[in-house]
Amino acid sequence: MNVYIAPRLGVLRDHLIARLQAAPLPPRDTEIIVVQSQGMRQWLTLAMADALGCAGSVELPFPARFVRSLAASVGMSERDVDPFSRESMTWRVDDLLRDVDPGDQRYTALSRYLGDGDDRMRFGLAAQVAARFDDYQLFRHDLLEAWERGEHPLNSPHERWQAALWRALCANGAEHGARRLTRLLAHIHAAPPGSLSLPARVSVFGVSSLPPRIIELLAAIARHTEVTVYAALLPDHAASAETTPHPLAKAFGSQGQVLQRLLVAQGATVTALHDESASGSATLLALLQQEMASAGDRRANGSSELTLSADDTSLRVHAAHGKLRELEIIRDQIGHAFVTDRTLRPHDVLLLVPDISDWAPLVQSVFGANDGSVTLPFTVADRRRRDESVAAAVLRLLSLEGGRLTHSEVFGVLEQPAIHTAAGLDDGQVEYLAQITREANVRWGYDDEALARLALPAADMPTWRTGLDRLLLGQMAGAFPELVLGVLPQAGDTVGDPAAIAALSQWIDMLAVTLQSWRQSRSIADWSAALSEFLDLVVQPTSADEREGLNTVRLVMQALSTTAEQTGYTALVPFSVVRDWLEQELADDSFGSGFLSGRLTVAALKPMRSVPFKVIAVAGLDDAAFPRRDRRPAFDLLSCEARDGDRNLRDDDRQLFLDLLMAAESRVVLTYSGNDPRDNAARAPSIVVDELLDHLDRRTNGSARAKLVLRHPLQAFSDRYVSTDDPRLISFSPLAGKASVPADADGFPFFVDTVPDLVNDDVAEISLRNLTSFWSNPSQWFCEQVLRLRLPDAGATDSPDSELHWLNKLKQGGVRADILRSVMTGRRDVEWMQRQLVAVGKLPPGALGASWFTRLENEARPVIDALPEGARTSAALTVLGTDWCITGAVEGVIENARYVVRTGSVSARHRIVAWVEHVVMCAARQQGAEVPGTTVLTYPDSKKEKAIVESMIEVPNATDVLDGWISAMHDARRAPLPFFPNAAEAYRASMVHNAKIALNPKSRAKAQLPIKKAVAAFRGNDFGAPGDESDPYLQLCFRDTLAFDASDAEFVRLTTMLFEPSWSPHMVAGAGL
Repeated sequence: MNVYIAPRLGVLRDHLIARLQAAPLPPRDTEIIVVQSQGMRQWLTLAMADALGCAGSVELPFPARFVRSLAASVGMSERDVDPFSRESMTWRVDDLLRDVDPGDQRYTALSRYLGDGDDRMRFGLAAQVAARFDDYQLFRHDLLEAWERGEHPLNSPHERWQAALWRALCANGAEHGARRLTRLLAHIHAAPPGSLSLPARVSVFGVSSLPPRIIELLAAIARHTEVTVYAALLPDHAASAETTPHPLAKAFGSQGQVLQRLLVAQGATVTALHDESASGSATLLALLQQEMASAGDRRANGSSELTLSADDTSLRVHAAHGKLRELEIIRDQIGHAFVTDRTLRPHDVLLLVPDISDWAPLVQSVFGANDGSVTLPFTVADRRRRDESVAAAVLRLLSLEGGRLTHSEVFGVLEQPAIHTAAGLDDGQVEYLAQITREANVRWGYDDEALARLALPAADMPTWRTGLDRLLLGQMAGAFPELVLGVLPQAGDTVGDPAAIAALSQWIDMLAVTLQSWRQSRSIADWSAALSEFLDLVVQPTSADEREGLNTVRLVMQALSTTAEQTGYTALVPFSVVRDWLEQELADDSFGSGFLSGRLTVAALKPMRSVPFKVIAVAGLDDAAFPRRDRRPAFDLLSCEARDGDRNLRDDDRQLFLDLLMAAESRVVLTYSGNDPRDNAARAPSIVVDELLDHLDRRTNGSARAKLVLRHPLQAFSDRYVSTDDPRLISFSPLAGKASVPADADGFPFFVDTVPDLVNDDVAEISLRNLTSFWSNPSQWFCEQVLRLRLPDAGATDSPDSELHWLNKLKQGGVRADILRSVMTGRRDVEWMQRQLVAVGKLPPGALGASWFTRLENEARPVIDALPEGARTSAALTVLGTDWCITGAVEGVIENARYVVRTGSVSARHRIVAWVEHVVMCAARQQGAEVPGTTVLTYPDSKKEKAIVESMIEVPNATDVLDGWISAMHDARRAPLPFFPNAAEAYRASMVHNAKIALNPKSRAKAQLPIKKAVAAFRGNDFGAPGDESDPYLQLCFRDTLAFDASDAEFVRLTTMLFEPSWSPHMVAGAGL
């Protein structure tokens, strides 16, 4: 057996191809090259095709497949079913654990766990035990043989019960993998040289570790055929007193050293191939690679002094604030690499991340963003099957069993195209249904029976069935305020989409019936059939990727039936066990694709990633993430006696880090979360990064960290990226440098110029609601009406999945307003009002809702009692101006006055709305409409014990007043106006106060300075309501350009335009405003 080692795979590749060219096999023979990863297989296949013209008659199996084909070639029948595979053993061990006698002394260590656990816990244990047995077959065949002889060589409390389980698994006489491999080795050793039908030659390529039994098998077949191993190892791994190992190779390459010892122990001849590719390069990375490749030379043992160049970008460590910033930094570093190397192509770049499931969405958001930054074609490899859209949707559906069937869970599933298409819905209908079901107060639970099973009261609970019944009845009866067939109809102002509501109702019913049926235990064969039937009902793929994903899920589900047949497992299991098994199977990433697709490759940071790339970037090198920790179960017997060749995740990852340093041809970019993005607390990098930097610090008098580690700002738009303080900070983001504005600038405005006025009608028709909305908050009106921009409601904190229990101040005010509105429309039926409020989700159901209603109705009572008796009507308003027309209606007209009633405090916006509506009503009256000329504002005092009444008398020349308002509204279509409601109301109140003093010379009250009051209201205080400056719309529109003070003439002009009639002597003398 010949072993060729080299620090780079390129050298091994060239030697392999030259060997194949020099001695090609006959046309009908197949070249066997054993590899250990999909990436290696793809890379080597492409390399051979480039060099040889094609890669035909070549097989590149993984070691397990190679062993099976080798056994078949020597006459050992290949089994269709392996009862000792990990998957089969999981179910077989679970079956054995079911029958464990609690009194059996062999299982003392398990008795408490099995006694306290349920089916899921037992199955989880079975899966862990099956994984251990699978490892023992490859790494502890002698231990299994001892158990089969009835011996227990280890001093472990967990050995006897494992041995008992293993003997029970072997009781049917089936041949397990360890025994089969032993028989294969004996057969090969006993056969005379040349007597076996083996491949003409066997090559093993690109390995840095191999199980000892595989090495033993390679040595055995080397007696009969040519065997060549190509290992990516460093020369100093040879145990020789004449060589001085490089410190980095010694620190990271222990796994490679073990491999070489195992190969030599089997009689292999080791030959080191010289690497000329990095010679002559003066970069830090190239220097380290040359030193480790030439470690036999005492002059290159990694102890000489180094001088680091500021222009050397071959090796850099970047400290960021979280995963997203790491990827943004890597994107910019890759962009810089393309700028400095015009020969670089996307397929020359590799990005490795610790967990592809966690990082793939972030990669998509950073590298797939169309924001004017670096744009590169990329592909994500190593995806788990459960991360594909169909598999993820199916798993989310299965997770609904045993849950609360919440609103967000259901629509989280329905938003998947393959799911809602099968339900007969499209994207727009799903969004519409999500909205109207929230309005119908759907929270969680299917129906009253589902709640009863949870021992919960069912009356008026916000279940799916209750909400859907309301919606379906609303389609037939409309927004009817009375019960119909015991249900309160729910309908909007428009017809809606009855077909979509019906489709959703049918789908929810089907889902509920299915989930209920899954509560019964079944055999795994029956589960396979039931789940396959369920897939037909709920999944309809809409693309080729979805069809492929559906086929994958089908195959996994069908494997349940195959497993039942192969293992003879007939026990009844609950659905939770089957779901756990499916999640475990779909978590497998061994079938991932996308490696070396001609684009930038994003792959998982795992062993066998030593394929050469010009640029290698590694993200997520945090202390807690890399290298991985071996978290073996306490009963794993491999830890009782460590042996060379045993699997060790930590050693695997340290070897991987060394392989990556050697595989990069021009640049290595390492990133980690050096600071917490929430509080900027420092975080440590991975130990391998620290060891690398420690080594370089020792050779640079402690200056390596300062020159190689670059700490980035929290945000990509930091002005540090455009300053000249640190040229190492590179950004291709169009936002770079926009974090701050120079002191002499006018600020960074929301928009640079005015917005064009899109209203070109000769006569502008304006609704009364639009006018009141404008004066209530011109900044919000500008964003919503002109820019069509709506900010999220900061006060909306309620979860759509939980029923109400507590009402905050805002919700209490809303309930009081609803009670008052019912009274104002002549409806005083308390029971009806409470039922309505519970149905729409404004009150909790049951006794708690009744208690809340009683309390809030009592608080509204003083204001209700202050209203005069009489019919309450609405008044339609139409006001004509020179080039405008206002239309609308006002509520609360009682005889000769219009009543505006509040059940809580009166804010500045409430007063503005009442005042605007009053002036419009006066203008309509002056143009001949039969409407009142007086508005009465009624609201409770601070203790809600009595009502306060204020009057607004008729405003003369109201149409002329409206002319100025409409003109200001026209100006506001182009840019937001500096009018602030809290400040304006404070200004008005101060002016009214001063007017009252002027009318009453004997008053002892002091005159106020209105603008001073306005500035104080704008800023707010810590004890009352927040000021205008905290309004998000105002902050967005004015940003840093706003500096409201006593000199703001435009604010005074607008406030005077709006409120001046209210502080005239006529108004102050005739009203109590």
